[in-house]
Amino acid sequence: LKACLSAMQPARAFFLSGGLEGEGLVTDLSKTGCKIQCQTVPTVDASLKIDLFLPDYPRPLKIERGVVRWVKGETFGAEFVDIQASQRERLRIFLGNQVAAKA
Repeated sequence: LKACLSAMQPARAFFLSGGLEGEGLVTDLSKTGCKIQCQTVPTVDASLKIDLFLPDYPRPLKIERGVVRWVKGETFGAEFVDIQASQRERLRIFLGNQVAAKA
């Protein structure tokens, strides 16, 4: 069972890649990555820091390092490469709650 956010209201994301800063909507989220829709799209293979503002908690979930794996129009997919254990656990719990809410 793949836990994801795709059926939920999109969450906000802020990302930083070198000198590029962007803001977008997370339209899909899993424990290994996310899809972000935005006007400022980074390039494939770009390394970035991502702050995800999920509805479970007022503070952002921090991804220390994500890598852009694909870009299509104003949407890109990022793989989570480096995420602290506490943040990974928060993401796991959040996704588990989304699956439970759908059941």
